[in-house]
Amino acid sequence: MIKVKRFFYKTLITASAIIAVVFAGGCTHPLSKNTGEILPEAGQGRITVTVHGIYGETDSGVRTLLPSGGFTKYILGFSSDTAGVSVPDPVQLNGGANSRTIELTPGVWTVTATAYAGETASGSGSKTITVIADNTISVPITIDTILPGSGDTGTFAYGVSFPKDKTTAASLTLSPLDGYSGTDTQIDLLSVYNAGQSKSSGTQALTPGYYLMTIVLENTAARLTAGVTEVVHIYAGLTTDGTAYSFTENDFSALVPLAGTISVKPGSGDTLPPGLSKVTVIAYSDASCGDTYKIAEAEIANPAANPVNWRMHIPSSQGTVYFKTLIDAGSNPRMVWKEGTARAVPAAGKEDIALDTIRVYSISGYTDSLNNAVQPDRTMALQGDTVTLAVTAITNYVLQSESLSVKQGITSIPVTGSGPYTFTMPAGDVAVSAAFGLITYTVTYNKNGATHGTVPAAQTKTHGVNLTLGTSSDLRQEGSVYRFAGWNTQPNGSGTDYALSGTYTADSPVTLYAKWVSCTTVGGKGPAGGWVFYDKENYDGGWRYMECAVNPIDNVQWGAEYIAGTGIEPGYGKSNTELIIANFTGTAAHTARSYSLGGYSDWFLPSFVELYWISENLQKRGITSFTSGNYWTSSILNGGSIYAVTIDSGLIYYTPINSILPILPVRYF
Repeated sequence: MIKVKRFFYKTLITASAIIAVVFAGGCTHPLSKNTGEILPEAGQGRITVTVHGIYGETDSGVRTLLPSGGFTKYILGFSSDTAGVSVPDPVQLNGGANSRTIELTPGVWTVTATAYAGETASGSGSKTITVIADNTISVPITIDTILPGSGDTGTFAYGVSFPKDKTTAASLTLSPLDGYSGTDTQIDLLSVYNAGQSKSSGTQALTPGYYLMTIVLENTAARLTAGVTEVVHIYAGLTTDGTAYSFTENDFSALVPLAGTISVKPGSGDTLPPGLSKVTVIAYSDASCGDTYKIAEAEIANPAANPVNWRMHIPSSQGTVYFKTLIDAGSNPRMVWKEGTARAVPAAGKEDIALDTIRVYSISGYTDSLNNAVQPDRTMALQGDTVTLAVTAITNYVLQSESLSVKQGITSIPVTGSGPYTFTMPAGDVAVSAAFGLITYTVTYNKNGATHGTVPAAQTKTHGVNLTLGTSSDLRQEGSVYRFAGWNTQPNGSGTDYALSGTYTADSPVTLYAKWVSCTTVGGKGPAGGWVFYDKENYDGGWRYMECAVNPIDNVQWGAEYIAGTGIEPGYGKSNTELIIANFTGTAAHTARSYSLGGYSDWFLPSFVELYWISENLQKRGITSFTSGNYWTSSILNGGSIYAVTIDSGLIYYTPINSILPILPVRYF
């Protein structure tokens, strides 16, 4: 550890070093050797992954505290956006084994290494590479990202030796660096001082992340101070060692006064802006004004008037100082203003530094009579600040986004985003305006299989206001037995029904599907254009209705011999026909099977009862006027006779096989 001989600003790290430490991890060496080689399959590629830890790195230009123990294992994971590749299972590297050769399908891959302390995932690193067939490439991965864990913490061990009799105040502060949330952790070193060891020491649990550690020792009576800063890496499950700090009486440096004025004014006028609660002037040793370069600060709470007077003390050896001013206005987020020029400081200090005037501009939010509102994240801002607008709508109301505007007088200021909304603060006061309306919902229509006609255009329903639905009386399915019967919330008609020009009351978006109901009735026409003669009132077996040919086929010889297995009930005609065709040729069943009507060719010879229903439901009712006489069925009585039905009466006749009768082909649907 480097011993500090001057005030801590003397040991501050450079901006480039901070970035290298915080975001790159400074990892430069492997933890162990390769475990072996794998012979690749032809056409495959290989990668040799070597995981670099975070330990043992030395860089004289970087002040960084790293964990003092190693990771217990690494898990390698693989992902690829290349289509069709086979993703291997994760690979575990234990202990000191930090290298492995893996075979992968050619393509673009991302390899991620997760480092563990015990069973806690503490850090990770990844690399994207292109794998080439029959080639081996080296893939070094650095553990450069600290993982937050799930409530897990890391430990910071501290130890600071200093002369207590020369020290009136001593503190160690750990501040989360940019990108990590949390508050400062401050340790009073005097309260934990061990006189026997002339040292303050202990441990502090911290959320994983990057921290700026600042040690400050003060002798207020003599206006002397000493200290140091470091960047601290905290990993879940690991301990970071900061126990080797030692200060003597010679390490204290003298302080000199620094004082001056700064004016904080509204967009016009010279008075303090209303609501201004605190002004903080901070001195830095570097123009970047980063936290690691802070020397001292002066807080002025509730300033009374312009100019605001401020005072602080800095080390006498600091020749140049850079300033940043923080402004707090009530509950508003802190506004930051950084002066653009450096100030030279003589060895004896300087007490007449006039910092540039800061202009603060006001932002007026919008609230309507119902308490719908668009409010900025601050009521005052500096020119160039990004201001975020928060939208608060009461129940069932929504912002009409096209109405949102920010104006400086009559000049409109561009607003970006779609929630949250943001704008850049101009050099002037601005006001927000907006309009809110009831939530609306879209009602869309779906033809749901219609081959003719159009559905209504989409409609907009306003919350709490009933909507009259559209109508489409010309929707139909060509060649189908179904007719259009309004709308339904489900394609299969199992949802909620809505009539044409009906009323939709629900406050939710919906797609309404054309509802189809069967227009088939016995005595009507079927899909093929035949006569519907039977309805079994269910779709068991995939059909419900039967239709027959509009004209009989005359002079057909049965043409087959006896075969067992035919039935007489409805539903047997098709299987009877298939059985006869499978065993004989040139039969009445073949003639029926070859029949075609209306584009349908799935006809067959009816069973005895099926033909009986043609007589009962069509011929006897006068719907049809088929030629009188007996008609063949597909039901076989015995070796010499076939069931036949008299079409006019429905009576059964046992007809010899060698007879010639007409047939009426039928089909299911």
